[in-house]
Amino acid sequence: MGYTYEFHWVHSTAGPIDGVLSGGLGGVFNRSINPTAFVRGQICRIVNWPAQEYKMFNTTWREPVRDSVVYIGSTTGTSYDNYKCSPAEVTWHVDRECCILSAQNMDRMCADLLEYGRNMGGDVQPAPSRLLVAPFISALAEQSCQEESQEESSTLMQLNHREMTGDELNELNEGLPWWVKKKIIDSRRQSHPPAPPPPPAPPRYPCSTSEPQSPRNVSKDFVGLLPPKVQPVGLYDEFPNLIHVNTHFHLGGEHQNVDEGGYSLNYTDAGLAGNIVPNDIRPGYFCAPVSQEPEMGDNWTLADYNWTSCKNVKMGYTYEFHWVHSTAGPIDGVLSGGLGGVFNRSINPTAFVRGQICRIVNWPEQEYKMFNTTWREPVRDSVVYIGSTTGTSYDNYKCSPAEVTWHVDRECCILSAQNMDRMCADLLEYGRNMEGDVQPAPSRLLVAPFISDTNASFIANYTST
Repeated sequence: MGYTYEFHWVHSTAGPIDGVLSGGLGGVFNRSINPTAFVRGQICRIVNWPAQEYKMFNTTWREPVRDSVVYIGSTTGTSYDNYKCSPAEVTWHVDRECCILSAQNMDRMCADLLEYGRNMGGDVQPAPSRLLVAPFISALAEQSCQEESQEESSTLMQLNHREMTGDELNELNEGLPWWVKKKIIDSRRQSHPPAPPPPPAPPRYPCSTSEPQSPRNVSKDFVGLLPPKVQPVGLYDEFPNLIHVNTHFHLGGEHQNVDEGGYSLNYTDAGLAGNIVPNDIRPGYFCAPVSQEPEMGDNWTLADYNWTSCKNVKMGYTYEFHWVHSTAGPIDGVLSGGLGGVFNRSINPTAFVRGQICRIVNWPEQEYKMFNTTWREPVRDSVVYIGSTTGTSYDNYKCSPAEVTWHVDRECCILSAQNMDRMCADLLEYGRNMEGDVQPAPSRLLVAPFISDTNASFIANYTST
């Protein structure tokens, strides 16, 4: 009696479908490897007050909340401090006023947790409190939730994922502004860039309990039937702390667009003859035969090209290119093979992928524009939606556990073989272990309507700012 406790109501986009609470934080990851996590926090002093109304304190905080704060942070607990940080990304909504809670209501809350939850015995007693985090790993005040948070900057205390030296800690305690401290640590890290760990084999979940999947049909008339639990993070320009972690491409378009200028053909209907190359890779959708565009002039052909860096690719074919971004990519910004870089500094990062579907022609004069780092612009007709990772490990029965915001160009672009080969050369020269990404990956089967996002947003005339 008379003690103060901080209560946490933990929410996730991937909690159990039945909605039953469970002990610990395992339920956060019940149906996704990178769920969006949200925690309400309320700090209350306990008094003996039999007449206080209960209001289901086991499921939500006491209202009205007159003064609160929202910020990006992490999980808590004494496993973490100002030297070893949590890898989880969490949006917090915290009541800034101390509430008064009756002992009767707190005890009723514990009784309800034990009766209606699973394995809640550890949650009806107080957990230890983590040390208050230092300013340099706290979200910046009066900034958007996309600013540096504890997860984003936790590696400032971990050169190459190891403890900092005494000298480094002293520098952080000399009263320097946070951005100066960050530059000190970042500059030291450049000579020892951390390589992303190899990703674990991704689990597969029944599609009957999954979140929206990819690749989606992006035609204007297509209607998805599965509402997402989160909104897309927005366009790339609106989320400046995203880090580009990988570029790769698939044979054919994984997405489908049956509208004019789109990609919906099989390879024979696209005017291609012979066996698909490589013949053991599942193809997606192909663009229509190349039509003349004003910028192309008369300097393009479908003549063979001597590929030097890309492997198993062919003139006239269609490929879907993916630029993968993450809130938890390596600080040094170096691309790496596969999707391991997405999880380099967080166990539940926000992932964002740009997708563009292009047919390959022999066109020596096409400008390069760093295709290894970004798509060709302007993008006149595109779509943003919530989906997942792709690839043939998943289908309409076994689904991906990853949450991804997609921004996909709905028009088939024309890309020169020279530029595609230059892209592959740059990936090999400047990336880590990119050999598997300079050849086409197989395309996942188009996902069915029942696991497609309901809320696709169509965007006209997009150009990066």
